[in-house]
Amino acid sequence: MVNYNWLSTGYSLGIFIGVVVGLILWGLIVLISRLIKKPEKFDERQIVARGRAYKISLVTLVGYLMVCLLCYVLNIYWARFDIQIYFGLLLAFAVFQFIAISSGAGVGFNRSIKWNRFNAILVCFGAAFLLLESLFLHFVIGVPFVYRGLLTVLTLFIVFALVFAVLATAMVIRLSKDKKDIDKEG
Repeated sequence: MVNYNWLSTGYSLGIFIGVVVGLILWGLIVLISRLIKKPEKFDERQIVARGRAYKISLVTLVGYLMVCLLCYVLNIYWARFDIQIYFGLLLAFAVFQFIAISSGAGVGFNRSIKWNRFNAILVCFGAAFLLLESLFLHFVIGVPFVYRGLLTVLTLFIVFALVFAVLATAMVIRLSKDKKDIDKEG
């Protein structure tokens, strides 16, 4: 079994570089998408649905953080602090996206743009597959799920993969529902 020191300088540097690279890629994607197409316009119903989704995801995040605070006060340690925060952010993200997708207000859910939905579904299923593959490779080389009684970063791979798989499934269900609605109208 590999012995990991999670607070080492190399680990912290790796996280920092990963965040910086992620921000740079995000900036490039936003810049390129703005140069290629106009920003997506939402109708009033979609704006209200997205506002409701934002509100519910914020309440979910605050509730989760309160539970984490209560666990900390009661000396109940179930995961490293940074992993607990990622779980909360993933939970809030998943709640927002699921509500937005189920109400037809997700990204790329204007009926005139089908390609964006198809790409989003492929990206979500692909991300879930790559995360599970990475989880498997880390497990094979001996990275533990639990280290000194706390959940490790491998649990994040599982949660990320589950979130992406559920979101992709929700998008497929919504796409088929929209297709049935279009067929009934036409």
